[in-house]
Amino acid sequence: MVCKLNSGYTNVIEEYAVIYSGLHPPFAREGVTHFTHGGRHYLLTSGMSGYVPNPSEMAVSDSFMGPFTVLGDPHVGDTSAASFNSQASCAFHLAGTEHIVIAADRWVPDYVMTRERYDSFVRAIGSRYDKSLKASFADMKTMMTSPMIGSADTSLANYVWLPVEWHEGKPVIRWRDEWKPDELT
Repeated sequence: MVCKLNSGYTNVIEEYAVIYSGLHPPFAREGVTHFTHGGRHYLLTSGMSGYVPNPSEMAVSDSFMGPFTVLGDPHVGDTSAASFNSQASCAFHLAGTEHIVIAADRWVPDYVMTRERYDSFVRAIGSRYDKSLKASFADMKTMMTSPMIGSADTSLANYVWLPVEWHEGKPVIRWRDEWKPDELT
């Protein structure tokens, strides 16, 4: 949901725009990170699975108030199904350039998400809302033994910093073991 606020940021002054509707966990969106590029507005969001990372989703609009078009997961080559095991928290423009960097939280860095674990989460969490999803005992165990809200030690959290690239006009985030701002193209 997007709202315009008054100048004191204390009240909504206009109707809000709903970007995602009808979604349930783990597919409902949170962790919204906004940035602009080329006069367009981009939203990078996360699914809802506690401190355990999941796939991101990018949406774009010509206006801050939408309507937004969902572009899908911008994390190219991410075999973890978990945004390189992170959740976007901030986007910023590198000073004096057109480059955008995403800072992403790794709430539980020692818990590495895999495609198989994520699929178990989808069934375990989603089956509460969608009766066509069937969670096995193994799926429930995978979820219950993960670092959830009550058991996650977030004092160990760290960050992933990755630049946004543009491919055919769409934002793309690729894993880089290291990078330097002056080497971005």
